[in-house]
Amino acid sequence: MSILFTQQPQFKMAASMFVLILFSVLLISGPAVSQDGSPYRSECRDYCYEDQSSYQDADRDVLGLHHITYDTADLVIENTLDVDVDIWIQTAECYQCRLLDIATVSSNHNGTLKLDTAWATHWNMTTTGEVYCNGTEHFGENGSYILSLQYPNANRSFINCTLRIINSPQDSKIPIYVAIGIYAGMALVYIVVIQLHRAGLFSKLLYCLSVDRLVDSDLGSPTLNPSEIAINNTGGQKRSRLRSLDTFRGMAICVMIFVNYGGGKYWFFVHSKWNGLTLADLAFPWFAFIMGASIKLSQASLYARGVRRRKLLLKIVTRSAILFVLGLLLNAGNDLEYYRVPGVLQRLAAAYLVAASLQLFSLSPPREERLQNKFYRLFADILDYWHEWLVIILAMIAYCCTSYLATVDGCPRGYIGPGGARLEDEALVNCTGGVAGAIDTWLFGPKHIYQSPTCAVIYDTQIPYDPEGALGTITMIFLTFLGVQASKILHTYRDHSSRLYRLFSWGIITGGLATLLCKASKEDGWVPVNKNLWSPSFVLATAGLAFMLLAISYYFIDVRNWWSGVPFYQAGMNSILIYVGHEIVVGFAFPFSWKPIHGTHAEYLGMNLVGVTLWVIIAIWLHYIEFYLKI
Repeated sequence: MSILFTQQPQFKMAASMFVLILFSVLLISGPAVSQDGSPYRSECRDYCYEDQSSYQDADRDVLGLHHITYDTADLVIENTLDVDVDIWIQTAECYQCRLLDIATVSSNHNGTLKLDTAWATHWNMTTTGEVYCNGTEHFGENGSYILSLQYPNANRSFINCTLRIINSPQDSKIPIYVAIGIYAGMALVYIVVIQLHRAGLFSKLLYCLSVDRLVDSDLGSPTLNPSEIAINNTGGQKRSRLRSLDTFRGMAICVMIFVNYGGGKYWFFVHSKWNGLTLADLAFPWFAFIMGASIKLSQASLYARGVRRRKLLLKIVTRSAILFVLGLLLNAGNDLEYYRVPGVLQRLAAAYLVAASLQLFSLSPPREERLQNKFYRLFADILDYWHEWLVIILAMIAYCCTSYLATVDGCPRGYIGPGGARLEDEALVNCTGGVAGAIDTWLFGPKHIYQSPTCAVIYDTQIPYDPEGALGTITMIFLTFLGVQASKILHTYRDHSSRLYRLFSWGIITGGLATLLCKASKEDGWVPVNKNLWSPSFVLATAGLAFMLLAISYYFIDVRNWWSGVPFYQAGMNSILIYVGHEIVVGFAFPFSWKPIHGTHAEYLGMNLVGVTLWVIIAIWLHYIEFYLKI
């Protein structure tokens, strides 16, 4: 671990030391613990404020999915029949699940249910086993509905079930629109201020106040060419750096922090319960991808300066070890019996170790003369590294054979579902994650893996499962390798058009393969997109989006100079520091978070965005004082 600071005056040095000491104290102190002594782990974001209680809990919806202050609607059951009616409910998000007997409404009485609005709801109305009516409805947040059961005629030969809206639901996304407007306004003000500054208007005014030097050091001199990039001025010589890589890394880390803080409690801002893809599912793989994208460029730069392979290998091993130890520290609580071994940084460490070592052994100067051959130029970023591809392909074959051909006691061959007590097939109750879950249980022990998987609240899983387990590390290495492939493109091809063409092409190819594997379906594909398993389709889908986003960022930032990358560039320059920092202070540090008062989407979203914004401001300040924590 190292700290970079360049050309700092004394006050910058003092500020840097202050940050280092504060960071060290917080890290040593460990994560916050709750009153019962259990740690506030980042992985329990969906559950820190929400107990996984049964559907009888009055503070939650009838299925126990979340608190009733958000994503909830009222359904009044109006039973005008002369018999009692049993109500059976299940969320559509629970794939191949049986309906649950929620309540009974007596004859000629009404009953009110609190229903989830994040997903559609399946419902049946029965008596003595006979289904009177059933349906599927996606209710709206804070809406009020009435379901009337009545005889339409005197002979009572059949029953009518009529669903009506009493009070119209609200648009739960309004807080998102407001937040977008606020941030767009802030961006517009920033652009106007920068343009005025570059025009020299502020310099003339501030010169009179003798503070123009401070503004110039922060915003840049008004005569500065915006296409120039100065990074770590050493020896009086500037070396270029692709700002798009750091900007992309900053985007990923900001999304990751936002998701870990709660994502406003919107279902699409938190991790998928099992199969599927949400914004939250993109953050971690994008971070791994951009980590891989930095490997080739970094190694090539050091190799060109005469650094020996042995020293580079030592650097790789050291960095991986530091990441792994940091991950263990962030998992720490005061309960060693349930000390979790796998984790986010641990998996990053493993992926970096393999991908960087693999790249190191094939490190060589670019073969410029061979690029004149049209066929070679078309596949240069693959042909020069064919042995790396061979290793990765063999690893993926081993992964697929293990996942889909191996058997687990009591589970079907190749089962990769969530298991749980709510499935129609009761034999699958303890099959969560299939072989991947069984390997982690055998390798780490059932008490040293994640105890509350995201699927638990939906499927009522009975066993622990770790989304950062051992088997999925293979596919994460594949994703990191695809990130390395992106850096090979940037290293091999010098002109912008070739780089953009190949980045977009790789995005289309990987995204197309993901679509083929999952059959463009959430549940019915050969290999569903699944973040919990890090399935091959998930890796290819997230890599495809990453290739596309990197290409767009590269075009806007490094080619056209339309955007400097602010504020994500600064966050990307100190990504490890702000990631570890947000993990340390989560759950107890105001103003990064606080105990909700109303518990609405608006309050959660505002709180979570404030937390992310504060870390971005910290990153900007650290960039201003030229303080960088590197591993």
